[in-house]
Amino acid sequence: MILTCSACATRFLVDPAAVGREGRHVRCAKCLHVWFQEPPLDLPKSLAIDDAQAAAARRKPQPLRAGANLPAIPTKRSRLRAALPWFGLLSFVAAITLGGYLFRAAIVASWPPAAKLYDTLGIALNEHALKLVGVSFARKDRDGISFLEVSGKVVNESSTTLQLPEIRVILRDAQGNIVYQWRHRTEAGSVPAEGEIAFTTARSQLPANAEKLEVTLTDTPR
Repeated sequence: MILTCSACATRFLVDPAAVGREGRHVRCAKCLHVWFQEPPLDLPKSLAIDDAQAAAARRKPQPLRAGANLPAIPTKRSRLRAALPWFGLLSFVAAITLGGYLFRAAIVASWPPAAKLYDTLGIALNEHALKLVGVSFARKDRDGISFLEVSGKVVNESSTTLQLPEIRVILRDAQGNIVYQWRHRTEAGSVPAEGEIAFTTARSQLPANAEKLEVTLTDTPR
């Protein structure tokens, strides 16, 4: 019997026994289009086809010899092989993405402009890496001027030198609303691996309704 690909019109000469009395899926050897081929209407009734053998052939079709101008029978294994390149690509992209997230602090330390990209994506850079410890504050007077002094340390718990971000001091009222805030930059540009940097910052003329103080690290290194 002659089969014609509905996609590219390539014609194939096929033994009717290969199609069987129930039909089967075939694939064009030229354009790889797949379709279900019905058995020929003039298939002889006396054609001897063992049902068990035909079913086995549909499940495990024999591969075509090289250069044969016949439609290949698609199998689950062939579909799996076709999906492997996509799976590999997705795995590679996932690995790059995960690495970019887990090692974001080291990446920014090596290439500071990357901090803007992480900030745009809303990804915190200093999580589980830089921490504030020993933060304290005190109201002091100097030369007749009253001011609030805040001090503490920035500790690097990682094994990599990290860029030192700005320190942000936030004052809130009794209801938790921000009434004043400022940022402080230390002289040190980075914190050594498993090291620490001390800081002290102060402000005067603060709002009278400021009751709560909060000190954090900004996400973007300077």
